[in-house]
Amino acid sequence: MGFAYRKQIPGKADINETFSKKNLTRTKKLYEKLAKSGQYRFGDLTASFCGLDQNQENVWLKEVADFYPPDVQREIIRTIDAALLHKDDKGAEVPVPVEFRWGGELSDGKTQGIRATYDPSGPSYLIEIVGYPSPLRSLLSARGAGDAEEAD
Repeated sequence: MGFAYRKQIPGKADINETFSKKNLTRTKKLYEKLAKSGQYRFGDLTASFCGLDQNQENVWLKEVADFYPPDVQREIIRTIDAALLHKDDKGAEVPVPVEFRWGGELSDGKTQGIRATYDPSGPSYLIEIVGYPSPLRSLLSARGAGDAEEAD
């Protein structure tokens, strides 16, 4: 079972673009604005970054809420918080990129879970999401209404 409206929501490329090195300043500003409002929900940052209209945002937030349990959502948010509020050796806030990957396996044989890894050499974070539906690969803006469903 996958996202019912996959063609209408941000894709893997959108999500990874949101947290890429080149977009960290913009993403952090959006994050701070959302966090300050006190209304931040899982999926809000990507919706804001992608400039979703109200209908697209409603679909996106429903889809991610339906397919990612609250504990998984909290762990992803915790990792994003750590990345965007990361401090360097001198104590200065320097956000670091986050890469998302879907699929793969967990080492303990479980069929669902997430693994968040910090790489100090980058620095960067990797979030691997296993056993949960993945969005399409492509950017939302690159998809036309008549596009066929992408294979993952």
